[in-house]
Amino acid sequence: TAIDEEIVAGRHDAAMVMLKDLAERHGLRQEAEAYRARIDEARTGTQGAEVDEALAGLDALIAERRWDLALADAARITRLYPDSPRVERLRERVEQARGAYKDDLERRFLLATREERVGEAMTLLRDLDQFLTEVEAEPLREAARAIIARTRESLGADFRHAVQERRWSDAAELGSRI
Repeated sequence: TAIDEEIVAGRHDAAMVMLKDLAERHGLRQEAEAYRARIDEARTGTQGAEVDEALAGLDALIAERRWDLALADAARITRLYPDSPRVERLRERVEQARGAYKDDLERRFLLATREERVGEAMTLLRDLDQFLTEVEAEPLREAARAIIARTRESLGADFRHAVQERRWSDAAELGSRI
């Protein structure tokens, strides 16, 4: 039947329109209910695979730490599949992953600072900077100032050595980093 063709083709909404016509115009309500069950089952199977694919894409964005894209994708998935319980609270899922990453950066920054791994601490500070508000950054301000000062001193010494050894391209690159 035409309804079967629509179901097989994945055009579930079209099948439902035909189903309504079958029930209302032709009075075949039992047949319509049997088709409705088949359409719902087919829709659930198709939608389940689509939700799986969408959630895998979201998880990839989270793993890549592409937070803005992940938030936008979470909103898109929620709009596309509002009836799926698997898409509830996706925004919170992204925010929680972002918060955990921020906390990990902060912990690693403080550890690198304490262990005087200046280069690593400076890299972590740059990464952390994009996550912290002014209030959140306050407890880290002194550690950050100390790392920045040490980095500047180290770069300054490297710059002086490069100039003394007439390594002009290295000196220029170090000068721009300072």
